[in-house]
Amino acid sequence: MNAQFATAADLNMQRGARAYMGMSHTPDKRAEGDIKSYVEAVNSLASEVLALAETEDQAAVARAQIALYRDEYIRRRHITWDAYSRCMSPMIVGPARFPTEQNRKRLATYDKRLGEFIEWEKRARAAAQQAVLAAHPDAIAAIDAARREAGEDQVIAEMAGVRVVNSPADERVRVFFEAKPDADLIAKLKGESWKWSPRLGCWQRQNTPNGLNSARRLFSAFHAE
Repeated sequence: MNAQFATAADLNMQRGARAYMGMSHTPDKRAEGDIKSYVEAVNSLASEVLALAETEDQAAVARAQIALYRDEYIRRRHITWDAYSRCMSPMIVGPARFPTEQNRKRLATYDKRLGEFIEWEKRARAAAQQAVLAAHPDAIAAIDAARREAGEDQVIAEMAGVRVVNSPADERVRVFFEAKPDADLIAKLKGESWKWSPRLGCWQRQNTPNGLNSARRLFSAFHAE
């Protein structure tokens, strides 16, 4: 029997239904659809990454990636729900004194948050698979070499608030933070030869083997805190 890493109880049905109160005659069904999609997304990812694991180390990485994906999915679903809860339809709330311009702006905000959610979800699934494969010692060099040859960016690791990217075309490995890291973490970055790039809004260094190992080590330390 396949392990279930996500269940419907992980998301608050009432919070989901409130998101659709002003836009749908069936808010409960809309929320149920979102929750069903969440359960299917997490458990399908779990099946995919666990199937890639050939060692216990890889299995441990897979389980950690599933947990990261699950927690971030919930956080981002709440963000989209909250944005949609501010939107209204004149067909639901009535046309009298309907705040058309205000509602247009709120719908635009929701569209932006939904787009961010969709983009994150695609990146996160790929990053989880890469993390499991990279946990095999022989795979790290093979993955990096293939990406370098293709000149493609590789998302080494990702979680809420931080993303580590290898950019072979620029010969750089980069760390992007959603919020400014604290003084201790900045000291760690500087201590391992990372430089701040104002133009790109990230910390970066050459993507030598030492640089890639530093990126993975710093990410692990950041995640552990």
